[in-house]
Amino acid sequence: MVWNALPPDKWKPRLWSLFQFEPHEAQSSLLLSPARFRVASCGRRFGKSYAAASDAIVYALMGARVWVVAPTYDLTTPITNALMELILRLPSPYIRVAKRSPPQRYESVTGGVIETRTAENPDNLQGRALDLLLVDEAATISDPQIWKQYLRPMLIDRKGHAVFISTPKRMNWFYDMFMAGIEHNPYFASFRFPSYANPYLPPGEVESLKQDMSEDDIRQEIEAEFLPDGGTVFRSFHLNLRAKWQTEPIAGHQYVMGVDIAKYEDWTVISVLDTTTREVCFIERFQRINWEVQAERIVSVYRRFQPSRVAIDATGNDHMADTLTLRGLPVQRVVFTPLTKLTLVSTLAMALEYDDLLLPDLPELRYEFARFAYERTSTGRLRATAPEGVHDDIVMSIALAVNAALPYWLAPNARPFTVGERDIPNIQNMLPRTR
Repeated sequence: MVWNALPPDKWKPRLWSLFQFEPHEAQSSLLLSPARFRVASCGRRFGKSYAAASDAIVYALMGARVWVVAPTYDLTTPITNALMELILRLPSPYIRVAKRSPPQRYESVTGGVIETRTAENPDNLQGRALDLLLVDEAATISDPQIWKQYLRPMLIDRKGHAVFISTPKRMNWFYDMFMAGIEHNPYFASFRFPSYANPYLPPGEVESLKQDMSEDDIRQEIEAEFLPDGGTVFRSFHLNLRAKWQTEPIAGHQYVMGVDIAKYEDWTVISVLDTTTREVCFIERFQRINWEVQAERIVSVYRRFQPSRVAIDATGNDHMADTLTLRGLPVQRVVFTPLTKLTLVSTLAMALEYDDLLLPDLPELRYEFARFAYERTSTGRLRATAPEGVHDDIVMSIALAVNAALPYWLAPNARPFTVGERDIPNIQNMLPRTR
């Protein structure tokens, strides 16, 4: 199969010339990416429909089986309209319209097929082997199982590719797919294209449109930025991503460490906090190594920064805390319970909210902080947690470091920001009550 064996830049541009398609620079970066799964968060009028339609055509011309999937048939219209416009530019009869009514079907002279499908009825998304899957307005598909259970299996037989394009809608499964590319999953590549990445929009139109939009709407609809959900703990943490990375300690500065120990598939995370500047200045993250090597790496970071306290997760197992204590580290053991975890996380949230704490701008950190949320249990209690399948190790490591720093921050002239049990009802009011 050509699309699997050759880099896209070796064959796609030659086929684009057949229907006079000239992608702009941002579209080219998406279309010529060699990644098997491409995820694009796009602002309005970026040109995602024409980019997707051009991909469908070139794959079909190579004999591929292509599906265009959207939440509803109405939402397949932008791509099908673009398909028709581009198909009419082709030398006849390279691709013909075999069926106009939903589900539409287009057939190429090489045996390739393009079909439209809707995510409304998942049972109709089974039983076919695909070469290319195009998911339009992916963020509007509410059920993440559509991809995992129905669409992904159809790409196995033919080692098919997939493209996910959408304007973001808060932080749902589309955000998780986007972050897979940011976190260097070898199968994924992620792109963020604001509206003004389209050079063909009339000058001044985007700025004019922004005049009638709220700040959140501008960030989401124009900037293609993922916004936090309503129950998100760290609502404006992106404003705090200004910490300066330190590979060595600064003379005269005081440091503390927070260490969240890996359990099963989690990560061990070491966070170093400069209490003098209130910056998380160093993070080390690793997984799937034995306890002795983990201990050595923790000791190595300790020897470098010489923190005055090392707060460590001792939940369910004191072995690492005991080992580090015997090695001479000033260990502060913290056992996670629902209440202590809620208090730690809420204290961290308030440190960020009042600009007391700065964080390094790391993709993995952004992802964890964005997804961490307050939720109610079946008994009505409030808890702070990451969604299923999302790690929280960086969050908890930094929360432990903040807890270790509190005695140094609560000087006579310092403004305390700790959250106690008496403050929790105020946080609870942020969420709708269960019946």
